[in-house]
Amino acid sequence: MKYMIIIAVLALLGIGLRLAIPKLGSSVAGGIVTDNDQRTLAACPDTPNCHRDTLAIEADPSAAIETMAGLISEQPGTQIVTRTENYLHATWSSRLMGFVDDIEFLRVKGSPDDQPVLQVRSASRLGKSDLGANEKRVNALRSMSRGRL
Repeated sequence: MKYMIIIAVLALLGIGLRLAIPKLGSSVAGGIVTDNDQRTLAACPDTPNCHRDTLAIEADPSAAIETMAGLISEQPGTQIVTRTENYLHATWSSRLMGFVDDIEFLRVKGSPDDQPVLQVRSASRLGKSDLGANEKRVNALRSMSRGRL
């Protein structure tokens, strides 16, 4: 009987935690910043729960944001927050615990040949480590976008 009460209390705490966690934290999207007179996504903080990378655009650059918005919308637990011609901000919620991550894309001219690229920044709202989830997400989107981006 004593163990059943302990298990019930732990289960209720777990459910309460699960319901409270998505409400914790606010957006960590850094948005667009200017660095050396160039528009860019904000740098990641000095914590391992953020990943920043660049995706090559091989197809129509003007359709790159729309393509990524479509890919993201197909994934469970995602929501588009902001979409413009050159910028996309979406949230991604984990299935089990409902942790919310922010992912951003910015279409910019790459160097040295000025071929357009998509900068991508994916960051967790909570904690200091994401066990590589943001990097895996970016790499998965890179794979999914091959031949479409």
